[in-house]
Amino acid sequence: MNSQKTSSFLTGLIGLTVSIAISYGASYVLFALSILYLGVKVGIIISWIISFIVFYLMILFYSWTKRDWIGIEKIKTNLKKTDSKNFFTKLLIYANKKGEKLFFIVLSIKMGPFTSLLYMRDANDYSKMQRKDWKIFLVAYLITNGFTTLVVLSGLLLNAKK
Repeated sequence: MNSQKTSSFLTGLIGLTVSIAISYGASYVLFALSILYLGVKVGIIISWIISFIVFYLMILFYSWTKRDWIGIEKIKTNLKKTDSKNFFTKLLIYANKKGEKLFFIVLSIKMGPFTSLLYMRDANDYSKMQRKDWKIFLVAYLITNGFTTLVVLSGLLLNAKK
């Protein structure tokens, strides 16, 4: 592997790892701690606000760097392969075959609004967000946070009954 391909691979790997870590942190960890310490109503409101800011800052940073540091084009290529052994990849391939809406829902739940937005638009488009981009981002944000809220509340309720 030449040094440019190695550098691109490492950038994508590190970028995707950081993106996933931030997405999970801004979702599950933030939601659980906010609800535990601030109560259900205030915790959910604060979590939704903070997660919006975090995801939007990720988009601004991505546009500012003008570099595909999460390897979205590589992700798109991998989703065209049908021989994957990864459960999530298989689920996305299945959802993609069933329609763009189902695919978008699964992608939003798993990867969050940042990656969903980049997937749905050209990854090399580093311009300001257009009206269509805002719609994609906001719907993915609602799906992601709605799902996260349900999962965290369910987990906390089940844990409280023990």
